Amino acid sequence: MSKHTVITDQLIQEQVGIMTCDTLYGLCGIMTPNVMTRINAIKNRPADQPLIGLISSIDWLERYVDLTQLAPHHLSLCQKLWPGPFTIVAPSHPSLKSLGIHTPTIALRCPNFEPLTTLINQLNQPLMSSSVNRAGQPAALNPNEFDPKIIEQI
Repeated sequence: MSKHTVITDQLIQEQVGIMTCDTLYGLCGIMTPNVMTRINAIKNRPADQPLIGLISSIDWLERYVDLTQLAPHHLSLCQKLWPGPFTIVAPSHPSLKSLGIHTPTIALRCPNFEPLTTLINQLNQPLMSSSVNRAGQPAALNPNEFDPKIIEQI
């Protein structure tokens, strides 16, 4: 079984892991309320605090954003700056409610890191992510900076 298959299977089972992203290391998991609650618990944040969704291409916007409520210049920014370290906060697509996500807005990024976008494509769903740190602490820039309490919980 390939490494990607094992990781994909673990993510589908709503497990959380640490992944290299294009800007920072991230606590990541599939987009479900259980995963959001778990990542926030690991970070010692409120259970319902929204996370960033990672998508593999701009084509995924229509799945997760209510494009009828998105200003044209916001779409232009995504086209210009993605893939890359640009996050858009946009009106949530009504279909997200069927996933148990009831926030009026969603934050999305399209990372410029091929192994991550390949994984997202294999899952055919976005990942939820947040930096690897406890609430109020600086984000870890390398694995030596990971809080041991975070490592114990994943």
